[in-house]
Amino acid sequence: MGLRDTLEKQYLRSNKRFADAFNYFLYDGEQVVDSDKLREIDSTEIATPYGKDGAKSPIQRFRDQIMTWEVLQAMADERTVYVVLGAEAQDKVHYAAPVKDGLYDFMNYAKQVSEASASYRKKDSSRTGTNSGDEESDGNGDAAKTDKNDNSEPMVILINENNCRLD
Repeated sequence: MGLRDTLEKQYLRSNKRFADAFNYFLYDGEQVVDSDKLREIDSTEIATPYGKDGAKSPIQRFRDQIMTWEVLQAMADERTVYVVLGAEAQDKVHYAAPVKDGLYDFMNYAKQVSEASASYRKKDSSRTGTNSGDEESDGNGDAAKTDKNDNSEPMVILINENNCRLD
């Protein structure tokens, strides 16, 4: 990782600057993303897909900067809508960046599904009085239990390459 990449990550740690970058690139400078509604989250994405012969093959990746943005708080159903905003700094053109960032996105979506599934297992075990464990299969090797009312937090990622300054 180059010096420029490190400095840009440090620069975007400020909620105000992070919001400004998204407002500039997505909303032509209109103040839509409110820096007070941003919360930094862990930039680590981990997935454990199955490799050859069913062996687990862990993957770990790190985003440069990632935050959740509280977009809307609906009083009627007491639910809050969040969007995951991420920023990636590139000190040179990386033609495979969309593929790399797509992998990060899907690792994050897999984590969201896993967390939803774990909450269902916890509810089921408290209702039945049994401990279903961390990984419960449906018999088809699928440990994820979801519902049609489950929602994933959408992700929006900015990729800043060397020809675009943020200051």
